[in-house]
Amino acid sequence: MSDRAIDAREQGALRRYSNVAVTFHWVTAVLVLFQIWLGLIFADMAQGPERANLFTWHRTIGALILLIVLARLSYRLMNPPPPYPPELPRWERVAGTWNHRLFYLLLIAMPIIVQVYFNSGLTYLLMKWFRVEHSVAAPGALIGASNFFELAVAVAITLFGADSPAALATVVGVLVEVPVMLSVCKVCNRTRGWFRDNPN
Repeated sequence: MSDRAIDAREQGALRRYSNVAVTFHWVTAVLVLFQIWLGLIFADMAQGPERANLFTWHRTIGALILLIVLARLSYRLMNPPPPYPPELPRWERVAGTWNHRLFYLLLIAMPIIVQVYFNSGLTYLLMKWFRVEHSVAAPGALIGASNFFELAVAVAITLFGADSPAALATVVGVLVEVPVMLSVCKVCNRTRGWFRDNPN
C-alpha cells in the first residue's frame, strides 16, 4: 500500500512551503525552544511564588503549542506540502516523512502528559490536605488523570472524520493516558503511608 506522503514527482519549478506553513513552523520552533529554556530556569529554583508563576507560564505555553500544532495539521490537510524531488532516495523520503509525523505526535503528547500529571497530582494533594482516606484519594487522583479520551475519539471521528487533526489528538491522548494512569496508580500505592494519620 503506497503512502502518498513519501511519493516523489517531477517538479517543473522549485516548489516551497507556503508562507503560512513556514510561519507555523517557526512559531512552533521558537515556542518549543522557549519552553526548554523556561524549564531549565525554574527546575533549579526554590519553591515560591516566582517558581509557581513560571510553571504556570510553562503550562500555558504548552497548551498554546498544542493548539498551534492542531491548527498546523488542519492547514496541512487542506494545503498538502510540496512533493519530494524524484532524485531523493526512497529511504530518505520515508525517514523524513516519519520523522515529521513522530515530531507531531511528540508535540501533541507532551502537553497532554503534563496536564494529566498536574490534574491527578493536584487532586491527590488536596485529598491529603483535607485528610481524606487513601481509599478515596487514590481513585480521586485517577479520576483527575482521566480525560475520557475514548469518548473524545468517537466524537472527533464522527464530527471531523478519521483523518482530522482532532481525531489524531484524541488517539494520541488514549495512547498517552493509559501508561500515565498506570504510573499514577503506582505512585498512589507507594504513598499510602502519607495517609496513615487520616481517619480510617
